Amino acid sequence: MTQRLEIPRAAARFAGFHTKKGLGQHLLRDASVVQEAIAGLAPGPQDAILEIGPGLGAMTEALLGLGLPVLAVEVDAKACAVLKERFGSRANFELVQADVLECELSGLAQRSFGGRAFHVAANLPYYITTPILAQVLEGGLAFTRMACLCQWEVGERLQARPGTKDYSALTLMAQARADVRVLRRVLPGAFTPPPKVDSALVLFERLPGLRVPVRDAGLLFKVIRTGFGKRRKTLRNCLLMAPGSPWGQEQVDGALRCSGIDGGRRAETLRLDEFAKLSDAMAAGD
Repeated sequence: MTQRLEIPRAAARFAGFHTKKGLGQHLLRDASVVQEAIAGLAPGPQDAILEIGPGLGAMTEALLGLGLPVLAVEVDAKACAVLKERFGSRANFELVQADVLECELSGLAQRSFGGRAFHVAANLPYYITTPILAQVLEGGLAFTRMACLCQWEVGERLQARPGTKDYSALTLMAQARADVRVLRRVLPGAFTPPPKVDSALVLFERLPGLRVPVRDAGLLFKVIRTGFGKRRKTLRNCLLMAPGSPWGQEQVDGALRCSGIDGGRRAETLRLDEFAKLSDAMAAGD
């Protein structure tokens, strides 16, 4: 039988907290999901934890129990009040009230952890899952492992193969930075209130560098994003016609020719190494 985690109702009532649909809040209640996330992270005694979206602290409590420094980033002021009530006296707990999409996470981690290795635990709001993952992956946050809860369809996209409907810019960003695997499917009943879709517990194991050698990582991710801007358009047209595209016809055609990539293909047919070749050719043409 699934062990249900208790919601700190007295603290929540005192703080005036209630889940907000607009923030995509679904409180984790299933202890087995917490245990599996921590097992996937496998933190050592010298590690630290960055927690994104702690809610009322279902995973936070277990993480603090490991005796490691935990830095939690939560946007909801009333949830923060509950977290302070529950964990404010713990020497290994630090809370930042902020929108994670407006945070410079690398700076926060450096300030809090110094040079200490750290892992990321996240229960991601469904409506901003992709922007958060893109920020973490594209920005090169130097985590060791990351366990995150996201909607099931995002888990499928993260593991998709070229040429499939789920293959996307996010797939390639994840592949470029990490080994990714879905640890388990999480049913709606694991949360309060239950979401309308299944979730995935996903583990990222960050690579020491980019999976493919490339001149300019920022340009690589820009080419990937632009290429997937309009899935029904050809790669060449996406690169030329994207709003604010900095590339002219001569540069795009030259880069496609030099990299040996047919501009009539669509982005979802290209492997990561092909995007890297195209990106390097674009860089050479600047």
